[in-house]
Amino acid sequence: MGAFLDKPKTEKHNAHGAGNGLRYGLSSMQGWRVEMEDAHTAVVGIPHGLEDWSFFAVYDGHAGSRVANYCSTHLLEHITNNEDFRATEKPGSALEPSVENVKSGIRTGFLKIDEYMRNFADLRNGMDRSGSTAVGVMISPEHVYFINCGDSRAVLYRNGQVCFSTQDHKPCNPREKERIQNAGGSVMIQRVNGSLAVSRALGDYDYKCVDGKGPTEQLVSPEPEVCEILRAEEDEFIILACDGIWDVMSNEELCEYVKSRLEVSDDLETVCNWVVDTCLHKGSRDNMSIVLVCFSNAPKVSEEAVKKDAELDKYLESRVEEIMEKAGEEGMPDLAHVIRILTAENIPNLPPGGGLAGKRNIIENVYTRLNPHRDNEGVLWPESPGQELSSETFEVEARSLPMELSEKGGVQNNGFVQNEDFEDKETDTNSQEEMPKTCSVDVEPVAVEETVLKPYAGMPKEVLLQFSSQARYRVTREILFWLVIAGSVVLVCATIAIIALSPKCLDWWQASPIYQIYPRSFRDSNMDGNGDLKGIQEKLDHITYLNIKTIWITSFFKSPLKDLGYGAEDFYDIDPIFGSMTDFENLIAAIHDRGLKLIMDLIPNHTSDKHRWFQLSRNRTGQYTDYYIWQDCRQAAGSVIPPNNWVSVFGNSSWQFDDVRKQCYFHQFGKEQPDLNFRNPAVQQEIRDIIKFWLGKGVDGFSFGAVKFFLEATHLRDEPPVNKSQNGETITAYSQLYHDYTTTQVGLHDIIRSFRHTMNEFSREPGRYRFMGSDDDEKEDIKATMMYYGTTFIQEADFPFNFNLINMKALSGNSIFEAVNSWMKNMPAGKWPNWAVGSPNAARISTRVGKEYINVMNMLLLTLPGTPVTYYGEEIGMENIASENPTLPEKSPMQWDGEVNAGFTEGNSSWLPVNSDYQSVNVEIQSTWSNSTLSLYRALTLLRNNELPMNRGWMCHVWNDTDVFVYVRELDGLDRVFMMVLNFGQETTTDLQAVAPNLPSEAVIRLSTHVSNAGKVVNTKLIKTEMGEGLVLEYRTTKPVHTMEAFQGKCFVAEKACYSKALNLLYMNC
Repeated sequence: MGAFLDKPKTEKHNAHGAGNGLRYGLSSMQGWRVEMEDAHTAVVGIPHGLEDWSFFAVYDGHAGSRVANYCSTHLLEHITNNEDFRATEKPGSALEPSVENVKSGIRTGFLKIDEYMRNFADLRNGMDRSGSTAVGVMISPEHVYFINCGDSRAVLYRNGQVCFSTQDHKPCNPREKERIQNAGGSVMIQRVNGSLAVSRALGDYDYKCVDGKGPTEQLVSPEPEVCEILRAEEDEFIILACDGIWDVMSNEELCEYVKSRLEVSDDLETVCNWVVDTCLHKGSRDNMSIVLVCFSNAPKVSEEAVKKDAELDKYLESRVEEIMEKAGEEGMPDLAHVIRILTAENIPNLPPGGGLAGKRNIIENVYTRLNPHRDNEGVLWPESPGQELSSETFEVEARSLPMELSEKGGVQNNGFVQNEDFEDKETDTNSQEEMPKTCSVDVEPVAVEETVLKPYAGMPKEVLLQFSSQARYRVTREILFWLVIAGSVVLVCATIAIIALSPKCLDWWQASPIYQIYPRSFRDSNMDGNGDLKGIQEKLDHITYLNIKTIWITSFFKSPLKDLGYGAEDFYDIDPIFGSMTDFENLIAAIHDRGLKLIMDLIPNHTSDKHRWFQLSRNRTGQYTDYYIWQDCRQAAGSVIPPNNWVSVFGNSSWQFDDVRKQCYFHQFGKEQPDLNFRNPAVQQEIRDIIKFWLGKGVDGFSFGAVKFFLEATHLRDEPPVNKSQNGETITAYSQLYHDYTTTQVGLHDIIRSFRHTMNEFSREPGRYRFMGSDDDEKEDIKATMMYYGTTFIQEADFPFNFNLINMKALSGNSIFEAVNSWMKNMPAGKWPNWAVGSPNAARISTRVGKEYINVMNMLLLTLPGTPVTYYGEEIGMENIASENPTLPEKSPMQWDGEVNAGFTEGNSSWLPVNSDYQSVNVEIQSTWSNSTLSLYRALTLLRNNELPMNRGWMCHVWNDTDVFVYVRELDGLDRVFMMVLNFGQETTTDLQAVAPNLPSEAVIRLSTHVSNAGKVVNTKLIKTEMGEGLVLEYRTTKPVHTMEAFQGKCFVAEKACYSKALNLLYMNC
């Protein structure tokens, strides 16, 4: 399952270890797949009394890596911690489990972990449909237990031959097919219901929902087959690998290849890497993972083998040189031509099982050395997905790779060899007391005779023709044939019409409000007075209580915490004050378990001066020399004269002299935050690598901050002063200059597009779109802000964050209208708006405009079209605290309850003081009041989520004056309209009949900032509102406002849709 890359990812993950008389090495590679979905486990010494036991496993995920990753971490504990696995003589004295206990415990462990994962929110609600096969071995001092669930495979090599292999669980296997059919399924094109190519797997819950059937009776079973064999001195090694390996190599080929490589190198990681590379060259298109476990009798390095291998390498090098030299007069041949020539030759001593593919790297290295300027992208991988080999290449390579291909294009698993006496018994799935499906095998290879079934003869042709030619059958047949054709045409046309006419579904970042968290102030879990990631995880239920599904966490990178942490010391690590990477991984798993999404801050414009890059740059070390912006500074009268008059956002010169490098570096913000040089391609690649790292961790999107500062003019001219008569030497404030040369330079949007392209690489699978927002805050130039949306054909941010409602100088109905209209009028067609009334960089609503307006501001936020962004605490009406530092008042600790420190911390103090009003303004008390700010906020989010006009309909401005702002939300085809009458001034009465004569004379109050008004009927000619009061009115009409001539030019829609009451669906063309 999954899509392919244009070029395989060949970076490998390796590990090795030793103990209990075993050595192991492993290698895994993403290959051609868009995502890495494999995982593995390697434990030498199982804890809690089984230290002389070992466990190794490989997990091959499909449709995602969620299940595979969880199993790699937790499957062993589910096995060893269940009652079936361990036997005890008396409490506290554990005995080694018996063979039957081990088998039963393994089966129980698989069933329990499968049932446990079913409760994960993303797996339960269908957002994640991943599954995983699993193959493993548990090695005790006396036995080897082979465990298999799916089509990954384990092979034991003993005494110079393959003596045991697990058997793939394919839907076409008779036992598997019978179970599938008994569960009401079918096997088509050798897949379960024509879709899934394995019949046993963990996860895959879409195939495990047949009522009345137990877990082992479903279409796809999580039950493993467990086989135990006695260990022997002749045991050499065990191979565990996913089907990406077995697709191109048989059991014998792989074992022979591994044996030959062990005679050349005793580095098991290297041997595993050779296997993975060889399989890639043989044409494997899947993720590839292999674990190699060696016993004491494993092949040892042989001087003769090393010598022969070196001679082979030397021969291949010289042979490639000869081919290249011979063809030199006619032009250099491509690599595929060289490979074809070598493949046709009978080259001695090639690695058995690997053949020429096992030496592909040697050939490529020589070819590249002799022909360094040739672009080999198209020929390095002639077996890449979607490409066909030429007939010549196919014939030559087919002769060198005799194998029987399975339906996946690989080698059929021949299964394990057993005694003729062995009776293959199948567990009665109706009995709960019967032992699990396991096997105990002998290891002497024997021939297995297949039973040939004779086909049923069927009806003779003459009899069939005699009946089928009769009129009653012929006419009926023709009628049914044309009915089927007509019905199919109608069905296809209807399907095409519905798809063509249906509007695009809203993405997750459009459908839900965004909740912004300043992590240091949200919740302290370890009593040190600082909020942290564990604290956020503890309070996720509050987010779901608000009917919000997207969380935005501001910067938590490792930092010296200058400027409150907005200068990262390490983009790949988390500041200890917030927790560890494990805490983050647990947080994001918990977020996704609840069906939520996570956006994180990334401010790549600058770093901390403690960052490793800056330390290397100031010392002119290698590529890092130009990672920052350095310029020579003039010296005059013992002081440093900067290169120009550029001023920092925080004031004073933006140039700082560095005593180490003896030059000045540029900083748009604090002197501890040097700007990166984004004109250096290596810097841009570093940021793209950082984006990939966090997306790989599961982050759902980024808010890119300070984007307008990425580039500066290279000519270094002085920026023009606002006041031309002002003496240049007195300019120290940022507002005293026009920043023509330090913001929004040519090339900025190319950088942002490259970030978008990187994020799109992680957005290719359904339901996995990665959101991108930009925080530029071009207060004076709305058109510059709109450029961050991109164009019709070139995508940039999904939206630049909108701070119009925060930046208003005064509050009134007119100013609200100007702020809303400015964004909607300038927003490019087809783009999506967003709104915020609070942020970590602005005073809280209650402080900025007054307590009496908090509810009406939230009502505005949650009823405007687009995505609303709520800063933590605004849902309960928190206010600023008093602080001498102007950046801190809006960052006070979240007020959870009326206990000491407002429930923010159980410690003695918090990093900032809690607001003194916390006993009356907190989550706990407001959740019990029907007329509280919190209760109104929840009611508004429910209204937004449940009513179509509120989340994708028209927004029409009806009226505004000093006191009120009035607008409607409506949807074509729906006769219900919502009208918002919001008071941002003094008590007033509004006559809406005068401005919109076609409005109904009466409307019902659906929601009000005064809860007692809900349900009342008002006269639209005389709507009275008090100071700070907001009304959501509902009425029915056959003439929507956006169709009235008087309101043309006053209505906006981002995602146009129409509602069909008859069909109960949305369509586009109204």
